[in-house]
Amino acid sequence: MVSFLLLACSDNDKNEKKELTVADPNQPVFALVYIAHEKNYFSEFGLKINFLNFTSGRDALTSLMQKESDLALVYETPVVHEIMKETPLRILSSLHSSESNTALALKRDSNIKGIKSIKGKTIGVPLGTNAEFFLNVLLKNNGIKASELNIVDIKPENANAHIVAGDIQGAAIWNPHLYQINKNGGNFGIDIFYSHLYTEMSMLVSLKDAILKNKAEIKDFIFALQKANVFLQQYPDEALKIVIKRLEGSHNKQNIIGTWENVYIELNLSNALIGLLNMEARWINEKEQKTNPLPNFINYIDSTFLKEVAPGSVTILEKNL
Repeated sequence: MVSFLLLACSDNDKNEKKELTVADPNQPVFALVYIAHEKNYFSEFGLKINFLNFTSGRDALTSLMQKESDLALVYETPVVHEIMKETPLRILSSLHSSESNTALALKRDSNIKGIKSIKGKTIGVPLGTNAEFFLNVLLKNNGIKASELNIVDIKPENANAHIVAGDIQGAAIWNPHLYQINKNGGNFGIDIFYSHLYTEMSMLVSLKDAILKNKAEIKDFIFALQKANVFLQQYPDEALKIVIKRLEGSHNKQNIIGTWENVYIELNLSNALIGLLNMEARWINEKEQKTNPLPNFINYIDSTFLKEVAPGSVTILEKNL
């Protein structure tokens, strides 16, 4: 079935390159996109992909909002923020999930004796990202209010430098930055805290009008991702090399290798995704002291393309779609 789908004819004339611009946060979790590009799967479907590079999904999503990009690669939290503003976003597929890719790293020489002793400490987090939501889940589960910490906004790529300099006593951050912090904590030690209550997800998103304008191109883009997914399953070591090569200007090779097993990469639209989006929407209401009704996130999912490319990957209950 997969072979048939991957060999299906494109709606595009493959002699004529169609262009899409993708906002890319440059993270290993977006491996399927990098594999599809390196293996020329996009070209096989008549696509020319232009990448705009960022250091967080939050900033990549901003590029989509500003109509600079046709598609964005992003974690779930910025997406929820936009949907709660009734932005006409559409989630086309999730791209990965993980319970151990985002965590809180605490410096041991800060008189911190476990998670309960971080009250009053300065913790860095890229605000508006999944790391902020993760930190909320971790704190709440340990009976700590965010207001009891000094939370400061940081750029993800600067998290390690801030901890080494002593500007912050800890950071809520994702890999490979998290791995780098842990590796460089030799002089003072780093404690890493995860939360079993949080499973992060990243996704491919677009705007409603961009989808209407680029239907055939987006379908072919997802066909190429599914072909990359098959390659990843069959040749995981080669896939890892492709990701390392793609991100060599952004992330250290060993940092990528050290965290590669922490994530589960696949195309998917699941009920777990809906549950995660609802949980984060409730958190945003609580944080902003609002009582707005939660969005019906089903209305913001466009399963049309994934159903055609890989129907088994769409497991959201049919009555909800």
